Amino acid sequence: MDFPLDPKLYPPGELRKARRRHLVRQSVLLQRPLTGPMEVGVIPTYRCNHGCIFCALPHEAGGRRGEMPQPMLEKIIDDLAAADCEQVSFTGGGEPLLHSATPAAVERVRTRGMACSVCTNGSLVTAELAAQWARLGVHLAVSFNAANEKTYYVVHRGAKAGDFERTLDVLRAFKQTAAREGGEGSFVSMNFVVHQANYTEIEAMAELARSVGAAQIQYRLIQPRAVHRELMLKADELEIARQAVRSVEQSASGQSAFTVQVAESLRGAEEGVRSCLGLREGVTPEAFHDDRTRAPCIEGYVASYIDADGTVFACCLRSSSIGNHFMGDATQTPFGEIWRGEAYQAFRREAFLIDPREASLDENSCAYCPKAKHFLYLIDEFAPGNYLDLARRKADQLARELAELSARVSLYASLAPAAMRPAFVAHDLSPESRAGATFVAMVTVRNDSAHVWPGSDLAGEQAVGLGYHLLDRRGRMIQFDHNPRVYLPRDLAPGETVALPLQVTAPAKPGVYQLELALVQEHVAWFEQHGGATLRVNWKVAP
Repeated sequence: MDFPLDPKLYPPGELRKARRRHLVRQSVLLQRPLTGPMEVGVIPTYRCNHGCIFCALPHEAGGRRGEMPQPMLEKIIDDLAAADCEQVSFTGGGEPLLHSATPAAVERVRTRGMACSVCTNGSLVTAELAAQWARLGVHLAVSFNAANEKTYYVVHRGAKAGDFERTLDVLRAFKQTAAREGGEGSFVSMNFVVHQANYTEIEAMAELARSVGAAQIQYRLIQPRAVHRELMLKADELEIARQAVRSVEQSASGQSAFTVQVAESLRGAEEGVRSCLGLREGVTPEAFHDDRTRAPCIEGYVASYIDADGTVFACCLRSSSIGNHFMGDATQTPFGEIWRGEAYQAFRREAFLIDPREASLDENSCAYCPKAKHFLYLIDEFAPGNYLDLARRKADQLARELAELSARVSLYASLAPAAMRPAFVAHDLSPESRAGATFVAMVTVRNDSAHVWPGSDLAGEQAVGLGYHLLDRRGRMIQFDHNPRVYLPRDLAPGETVALPLQVTAPAKPGVYQLELALVQEHVAWFEQHGGATLRVNWKVAP
């Protein structure tokens, strides 16, 4: 199926994203990828300098350690570009900036024509690096889980003294550089994982994000794990968090410069709020039931992940509901071949058939998939940014324009005499010209009536125009309506002025004349016929 939107009618950036989503939907229907992934998460290192209290990595990563060698990182980036990947995100197991090659890798991604996101705690982003990334068009996704300094050092256990303010200063600098000279894609988002230590700071966090120029704040509830049971919210605490989230969403409503993303488990219903302490065998939160949808898993058509050792895996959770997560080795096989290979096809088939509402409740099962709502967004043709939404928005725009045109057309009947009240504000007519000479004079007129004067862009033959009459030295008419005329380029509202370039031709016979400037509505009347003012200028015509 061809992409159904005319590229001449839509902004290129929006159309590019809508086309990619359209291809994803077509891929799902055909059960084979028609394009590369929308995003690939690359884990350059498992080292981390903050050790946040909610992080599951120390308990789950097992043997996943180490760091990706720089040559491998460069090869993978080139492979992803060749496979038509839309965005590369440096993320995952640790702090990406602990890998010395990350800044160069980010630049390589951008020069290869892919979007780039860096998921970081921000503490190692220098002012110089922030400025460079702002110019490159990098999305800086900052994990910042506290709205005040005291909580920050409780949650970000490994943070050094001064990291709180230093990180905020760097984000402000990033925003300022992006505003002045930023590339496409430059923006800051802040990620806030809600748990026992910070759930009272949700609204304050939104204000903090605004204060540093973040374009987006993302809230999600801590993922349930037995080891983090003490960080789970009780029923009353969860309701406080949900009320705070609703307040943040309401305050941000209609603000295009600041958006709020909230996991459904945090948004919740107005009534019947459930506790995330309702664990079965220590790991099953009732609150997460809200995130389970019947949206089929299409992760295999949307995203991919590459571990520090080059292992390609298809699920960010490495879900226990899926049998195989080894898609291939990017150090041995080009990513494009892995993406289109049989292991990936098997994953797509298996994942598509899983109903997250019926998945097992083990840790990291599909029951806790954070992307379920995202899948619904991608498959809903009317979701914001998808092609039917763009078409609907264009139709709405055309409907508004039609209504405006209809309102304007209704004004273009014959103007009432009371509407024919001009004022001549200024002109640059020369008091002397040579016989037969043609020149352009700028004449500024003002609408001194309470009515709109129609312009030629829509009114056409009923537009208001400026002309002149030729009189002798005593004011006797020699030639009425000395064409050509010049018309209003647009409607002129009451009190507005417009400068019009009037073409004037001097008489062939030398002498002293008067030139009378006058306005006319075509096929209706000259304004002076209904009491409108004219302007007479003495004019000497030399041989």
